[in-house]
Amino acid sequence: MTRACEYRLYEHPVLPSRLVKIGFCWPALIVGPAWLIFRRLWIPIATLLVLAGIAYHLNHHNVSDGMVLNACFYMEDQKQWVSLAGSGITDMDCVTRTENIDFAILVLAQILTAWFANTLWARDLINRGYTLSKSVLARSLDDAQAILLREEESLADHE
Repeated sequence: MTRACEYRLYEHPVLPSRLVKIGFCWPALIVGPAWLIFRRLWIPIATLLVLAGIAYHLNHHNVSDGMVLNACFYMEDQKQWVSLAGSGITDMDCVTRTENIDFAILVLAQILTAWFANTLWARDLINRGYTLSKSVLARSLDDAQAILLREEESLADHE
């Protein structure tokens, strides 16, 4: 059984209306930054890229003993990961650990993007002159559109 979600209708005096689901955005989870680009959310995409770049840099340039890769370091001149002598970690473990952390960073970025994507889009619509006109509970976008269409027809019949 599908759970009902809230959909909000945003209207603009000139531009077409937009229906935005409130909550987790599956398309943003699947395509991530491409969804943000498609919706023209430039500040969130720039923020996401900068934060992912910082996390990647910290992962690949282990400068502190308190970091996760404290038994590994990157040798710039040899372009490879090397473990500290006597750490019990092999050079291959360092490479694998670094790649796993890179993957975890990407997965976390995708999940965070999907979690906040619709909220960011709704805020952007308001900033571009849209106003929230209605809110409906529906199981899907198609159901929400059908409910709104029935409400419009009902209002037209009463006039």
